[in-house]
Amino acid sequence: MVGVETVGCVAVGLDRLGCVLMCYAFSVLPSLQMPTILRVDGYRLFFYSNERAEPPHVHVAAGSAIAKYWLADGALAAARGFPPHELAVIARIIRCHRGLLEERWHEYFGR
Repeated sequence: MVGVETVGCVAVGLDRLGCVLMCYAFSVLPSLQMPTILRVDGYRLFFYSNERAEPPHVHVAAGSAIAKYWLADGALAAARGFPPHELAVIARIIRCHRGLLEERWHEYFGR
């Protein structure tokens, strides 16, 4: 089965939180276990397709480091390999793109 990919772009600039608005790509590839939702500054934000039963969250990877953040409040759930200052940067990215991430979660998991 061939996956579906949509690419969108929002205006480049700063929003009211000082977050940079940018182009994003969203791919739903049913045969993959980790659909990538967003790539920002070298971080890959993705879901594991078998985690439907958990509350909405996103995993973030860069190199061998990985972290998990809850989307409801942006809280860090777990991390390995990221220094504290990078976790703060990632938390800001999650806050800036929370709406998109939640939308994609519900779209992907159908709830």
